[in-house]
Amino acid sequence: VEPAALSDGRAEVATPRPVGAGHPGTTSGPGQRAVEVLATYHGLDCAWRQNEANVTLVINLDGQQTTDARMDVDGRRLRVSLPMETAKRDIDLQLDGDVLPSECRLEVKDGFVIVILRKAHATPWES
Repeated sequence: VEPAALSDGRAEVATPRPVGAGHPGTTSGPGQRAVEVLATYHGLDCAWRQNEANVTLVINLDGQQTTDARMDVDGRRLRVSLPMETAKRDIDLQLDGDVLPSECRLEVKDGFVIVILRKAHATPWES
C-alpha cells in the first residue's frame, strides 16, 4: 500500500516492526505476515498487515471521533474519508494488487478505523 498523490504531499513511511498483540486488526494464523508497516498520512498513524486472503489497514484516530467514515475502492486505488472533530482527513492510497470491492469493509472501533480489503488473488503484496 503506497500513498497516492496526497493534497499536502505528506507521507512518511517508517521501518517495519513486529506485529504487537492486542493491536486492533491483529490476528495470527497460517499465512499471516509477522510485520506491520507503519506510515503517517495527514497526521494519522497507520499500519497495514496481510495474510493470503486480506490486507488490513489500521488508522489510529489519536483520540478523535468519527461517525461517518467512508471507503471507496476503485481498481487499485483506496480512498478513505474521515470527517473528524477538528478537520476532515482523506487518505488516498494506490494498492499493490487487485481487490474484490464487494468483499471489502470498514469498521470504526475503539479509536481506530479498520479497513479490511479482500485480495482478488492470494499473492503477497510488496507494499
